Amino acid sequence: MGLFGLFGKSKNSEEESLPKNEVEQWVASTYALWSEYCGGSRKYIGGYRKNRANASMMRGVLRRDWLISDHDEGVEMVEYLLNEKSHIGEAEKTAAWDYCRTCQLAGMFYVAGYMERQETMELSVKAARIMQQNYRSWDELILSYIEGYTQWRKEEGGNAEEEIRERNELYRKLKAIPDGPYSLPWELLLI
Repeated sequence: MGLFGLFGKSKNSEEESLPKNEVEQWVASTYALWSEYCGGSRKYIGGYRKNRANASMMRGVLRRDWLISDHDEGVEMVEYLLNEKSHIGEAEKTAAWDYCRTCQLAGMFYVAGYMERQETMELSVKAARIMQQNYRSWDELILSYIEGYTQWRKEEGGNAEEEIRERNELYRKLKAIPDGPYSLPWELLLI
């Protein structure tokens, strides 16, 4: 299916971009920090509204930052991130960095037009279940995510104290929103 079929005028991109149920909302919450930090929105699958402009932007980001140019490369990266060998530093402290990025990437593939919504959610729920098995709360997940981010920045050679502080503050703000991403029950049944 070409891009015109994915983004034809018959579908409302707002409706197509919003989570349709609590499971999809839960998945989008796993990368809400990334969505908001990068100028997107926690409200959308993949952090951005699904339309032609964002698909083009997302394909560019995937190519530049992840060396991903198509569906198969995307699935390969998701499988890598779910593999324990991919985790940096002390894996038990940092693995959420990879698990959350798995869901983030699947959402990005959806916005980019590399994946249909169903496959995006199947991959995301696989990662989300691992998160629920390994962490007891949103707080534990995000603490591990930020620890993983910190380790990654150190390996990249950067001193990201300000970025880490900003992400911690953003988490506090998002957590305080009554119907925000972290208001969903951690134990939500992910089917």
